[in-house]
This record gives sequence, C-alpha cells and structure tokens, in this order.
Amino acid sequence: MTDPFDPIQDLDASCVALDATLAVTAVRLGAFAHRLAPTARRRRVRTLLASVTVLLMGASGATAAVVSRIVRVGGVEIQLNTEPSSPHWPGEPVTLEEARRRFHARIRLPRTLGPPRSAYWMVPPSTGQITTVWSTTATLPATSDPAIGALLTQFRGTASAAPIMKKVAGPGTIVEPVTINGHTGWWLSGAGHSVAIVDASGTRVEPARLAKNTMLWTQGDITFRLEINVSRDEALRIARTVR
Repeated sequence: MTDPFDPIQDLDASCVALDATLAVTAVRLGAFAHRLAPTARRRRVRTLLASVTVLLMGASGATAAVVSRIVRVGGVEIQLNTEPSSPHWPGEPVTLEEARRRFHARIRLPRTLGPPRSAYWMVPPSTGQITTVWSTTATLPATSDPAIGALLTQFRGTASAAPIMKKVAGPGTIVEPVTINGHTGWWLSGAGHSVAIVDASGTRVEPARLAKNTMLWTQGDITFRLEINVSRDEALRIARTVR
C-alpha cells in the first residue's frame, strides 16, 4: 500500500533539501566572486552574484505560508521577508569589567577600533549577550543611530539551538556569504533590515529595530554581530581583527 499524498509534508521536505543546496550554492558564488581580478568587471560580477544569491535564498519563500526561507549564523536567524522598523539598542549599561564578570568568558574586541565608549548587557540567552559601542568618527559613519559608528554584539549561540536574535531582510537588502578567520558568515547591506531579540520560545523581548550594514559570523560557540556602516571589504578587515 502506497503512502497517502501529503502536499504540505512533501513540500516541507523538499524545501529542507533545497535550503541545504542553496546554502552551498551561495557560499560557492561568494568564493567565485572573491577570485575575480579587482577590476570594474569584478565589481559588476560580484553585484550580479550577490543578486543571484538573494534570489536563491528567497526561492522557497514563494511558499511562505507553509515554509519560511531562513539563514542561520550561530545564534542569529535571518528571515528574508518584509520591511523593518525603529532604531535603538536594548540592554543594561555596564562597564567592561562587569560585562566580563557576568559573561564568564573573554570579551573579544576588534583591535582596529580602539576601546569602546560603552557596553550593554542583556538576557537572553541565559548566558547573556554583550554589546560594545563605538561613537561615530571620520572613518566610522553613523549607523541607524547618528551617534553610533559601530556595534559589536557577542553571545553563546549555535545553529542547532533556538535563535535568540531574528533578522528580517526586505527585497532591497543584499545577503552575501563571506569568510572570516576560516568561518563562514554573512554580510547584510543595501536597504535596512530589522533585528529583534527573542526568547527560547521565539517571543520578542524587545521591539524590532532598524539596522544597516551588518556582518555576522561565529568563532567556536560564540556568535558575533558587527553593525557598521562601511564597505563590505572594510567590515571584513575589522571583523578579522576580533580576537
């Protein structure tokens, strides 16, 4: 006796398989773009590849009522969907010393940016997240907040656990694969996207805020999120100095 036809279950299984294929394709497209000579042709091809990557990642979004297209980077989930909203960063102001005491791990900072002006502590996850903030300068243009030139958030989170941060990227946002210190990450640029902090059940614990250019990557079980309004190559240079 044959199994009954279940279109929802079959579609879900097909999308899971498609997602795995798309993730590999996106990484290969990004790697190919990096190998091209640094010419105007490379820039044009990289723009085309980035657009193709977004189309690939949105392919299963046509069935959004059943399956959402999701990209995971450690404890961050990126959903290609609709327009985001409001600019602010949540958390309790703390000193770096207090942040280190609560985090029970070394807080990693980019060597190229100098000391941060402030730090914020927030839960979830249960082990906490630290956000360090740098002011705008001549080389650090304003992010979604005119007084902030860079934000670096770090927390324990892996793709196998429930996300504690969700992003929503609209059609004007480019989501591009990158490599940072041997680890695959993602670069979000173009139109702004929203970012929200959620608990283990997926419920928002803070209102969504608007974010601009952002780099996401992991090192071990630590997820990093660098929000910085510079070019992709400059953001990569800074991210690679986070130790």
